[in-house]
Amino acid sequence: DVCSSDLTTNLYSCTITSFPSRTTGVNNFFVGFNAGKSLTSGSNNIGIGTSAGASITSGNSNNFFGCRAGLCNTTGGCNNFFGNYAGACNTTGTLNNFFGCGTGLNNATGNCNNFFGLWAGNQNTSGCSNNFFGDNAGYNNTTGCYNNFFGPFAGRYYTTGLNNTFIGNSAGRGRSGFAPTGDSNFFAGVGAGYSATTARQNVAIGHSSLHRNTTGIHNVAIGASAGFG
Repeated sequence: DVCSSDLTTNLYSCTITSFPSRTTGVNNFFVGFNAGKSLTSGSNNIGIGTSAGASITSGNSNNFFGCRAGLCNTTGGCNNFFGNYAGACNTTGTLNNFFGCGTGLNNATGNCNNFFGLWAGNQNTSGCSNNFFGDNAGYNNTTGCYNNFFGPFAGRYYTTGLNNTFIGNSAGRGRSGFAPTGDSNFFAGVGAGYSATTARQNVAIGHSSLHRNTTGIHNVAIGASAGFG
C-alpha cells in the first residue's frame, strides 16, 4: 500500500512516516520523509513533502506543501505554506499565507501575513499584517507591520518600517547596508522612493520620483523623476 491509517481519521505514508506521538489529533494527512512526525493533538492538517510540518504538535488547520514547508511549526494554526522552505521557521505564527520558494522562511511568530513570490518576506520574524507580492518583495522585513509591497524588489531592504505602501518594481527598495525603517510612506512607480532610509510620511507617484530622498519627511512628488535629486 502507498498509504496507511492509524485507525482514526489520520492518513500517512506507510513506508516513510507515522504519528508515534499522536494522542488526540484527527483528520491529518502527511506524506513525505519525516512529514508530521511530531504530531500529538493537532487536527485538520495536511503536509506533503520531505519534513513538511515535521515539528507540528498541536497546531490545527495547516497546509504545508513542499520540502521543509512549515518545518518548525509547532502550535501555529490556519497557515498555508506552499513552496520549498516556505514558512520553514514558523513556530507559533497563525493565519499566514506564504506562496513561493523561501517565502516567509524565517517567520517565527508573525501573524496575518501574505507573502507571494520567490523569497518574499524571507527575513520576517514577528512582523504582522503585511502583504508582500513579488519576487524579493519585503525580503528584509523583520518586525515591520501593516506594510503593503507590490512588485519585484518592492521594499526589498526595509526592516522595521510600519504602514508603508510601495507599488512597482523596486518601489521603496532601499539600499543594501542601510536597513530602511521609515513609516507611513506611499511610493508608486518603478524606483519611486528608491533610496529612502528613515524617510517618513512621503508621497511619491511616478517613475523614479523621490528617487534619492533618504531622510526627508512630508514630501509630495508626482510625475516621472519628480523630486529625483
